[in-house]
Formats: sequence, structure tokens, C-alpha cells
Amino acid sequence: MSLAIAPTEPRKPLRLLLAEDNEDDVFLIRQAFARAEVPIDMSIVGDGANAVRFLQQEPPFENAQRPQVVLMDINMPLKNGFEALAELKSDPDLCSIPIIMMTTSNREEDIALSYARGASSFITKPTTIEDLERVARYFWQYWTSIASLPHAG
Repeated sequence: MSLAIAPTEPRKPLRLLLAEDNEDDVFLIRQAFARAEVPIDMSIVGDGANAVRFLQQEPPFENAQRPQVVLMDINMPLKNGFEALAELKSDPDLCSIPIIMMTTSNREEDIALSYARGASSFITKPTTIEDLERVARYFWQYWTSIASLPHAG
């Protein structure tokens, strides 16, 4: 099944928060979205504690625009992805924001815990830039053309 984007379809930008501590992975994810040629407004934080601060608009993120979707790694310093996920899903003002766990893990325990704590999806990071580009394209298309997102105030 091909999820080709029709040429007449409006290309809506997607506001995304990427919570990822590995600078190489940040670079590759940014490259994948650029190569996929999809409009994306990406903010980046390097740990789970800053992901929570960003979404709660605490300093230094008090002027940050709330993302429509969060893409979060599991293994990060200060607060790992599971801890940040649980905290965000327990916040009534933030619990409706979809959080997708994207990590190198494919362990059943990590997948189950992600969903148990409220993740909207779990993606094992692809191993090639081509596969990551394909994931970026499908990710963007799903969240802009197929899914309905809550208003991101």
C-alpha cells in the first residue's frame, strides 16, 4: 500500500517537539524530514526534563509554541522518556498531545511500558537514512492528513 501525497493536497506544516539527547540522531532525524520534503516546524530538547518544561511553557520555554505532536526518545538524561511521558500524560493541560516514542529499542517491555504510560505510538528507529526518510514522510502524512489532532494552543 502506497501512501503517496496527492499533488493538490495542501502541505500543512506540523509542529513537532523532538526530545532526543543524541546529537547524531537529531541530525539524522532533521535530515530525514528535509529529504522527505515535508513542511515541519521542529523544536528540539535534549532530555525529558526539558521536554516537560517546554510543554508546560516554563523558563526558558515560556514563549514556545505548543507542538501538535511529540517524538520522544526513551534513554535520555535528567528524566528518561518513560518518566517524561508519565508526567505529561498526568497533566490535564497536556495529556491530549500525542507522544510517540522513537528509540533504538525493540524490546517488548519497552513497547508495553510506552503504551501503558500513554504513548500514542512506538517506533523503533530505522537503521538507514532511506528508511528514516520513509518513516518521516509517513509520520508527517499520518499526523497532518489522516489523524485528527487537538487544538494546540
